[in-house]
Amino acid sequence: MKISTTLASPPAFSGTRSSSDEIGKLLGRIKELTAELKSLTSSDMDPKAKQDRAKLIQAQIKMLYAQIAAIQRERQQAQQQASTTPKELVATGAPDQKRTRAATLGPGALIDAQA
Repeated sequence: MKISTTLASPPAFSGTRSSSDEIGKLLGRIKELTAELKSLTSSDMDPKAKQDRAKLIQAQIKMLYAQIAAIQRERQQAQQQASTTPKELVATGAPDQKRTRAATLGPGALIDAQA
């Protein structure tokens, strides 16, 4: 009896494929592997081969969940970076547009700008 060992490759991030699409594909593969694991119980394989195959499938499922977690962590970090960027500009002394415009126009410009 031939036992195939298909290992999922690590997620390839590119601008054309979103992380949601990648997670969807990984979840689909987990579903396939889970079905294969369930069907393994009714197969006529040698008990040792069944056990080895079950361990392999479980390891693949675990790896896929780790890839999903990595994608989610990357997404969360990107969101955190996007939300902290404006604060960093203020903290580093980057000029605020209103203040710069008011300073170049003179003391009364701030009142006019706010009105």
